[in-house]
Amino acid sequence: MKSVRLVLVVVLSAVSLQAWSGRNAMEVERDLFQAGRKAVVAEALMLQPEQAELFWPLYNKYRDDMRGVGDRTYKLLKTYADGYINGTLTDQVASKLIDESIKIDRDKLKLTRKHLKIFRRQFPDLLVARFFQLESKLDALVAAELARDVPLVPKQNPPEAPAGLQIQ
Repeated sequence: MKSVRLVLVVVLSAVSLQAWSGRNAMEVERDLFQAGRKAVVAEALMLQPEQAELFWPLYNKYRDDMRGVGDRTYKLLKTYADGYINGTLTDQVASKLIDESIKIDRDKLKLTRKHLKIFRRQFPDLLVARFFQLESKLDALVAAELARDVPLVPKQNPPEAPAGLQIQ
């Protein structure tokens, strides 16, 4: 219940901040999602005050680093959506999208490994494992939403059949 109130306060604050600052909808949506994510982590970890003092700066740095991965993912999805909508997806575009998707996954894993070492220096492995398990679950929720909403690449049009020939 506390996290619901917190998210509601953040939503209202972000909406007024958006109106005040002229930020775009994607930035506000991302900030709202991050606030909700942070509330979920806070509720699930139930850190002692001395742990929280050490944890949240590390968490904020981790999420800031992951923001770059998220920005790249957004750009990749936007490129795909534009090509899908405009019918301009080609083998060359698809190749670039595949390569960038793999690079994003690689860089995300690299950042996770980097921050895992940092968290392990400060906290017991059970807490670190719980935190990264939460992160994995939250990422899986996002991935499931994308899997549901992003259409498959259209099939390549079959070659034209010669006149009079019927293909079954």
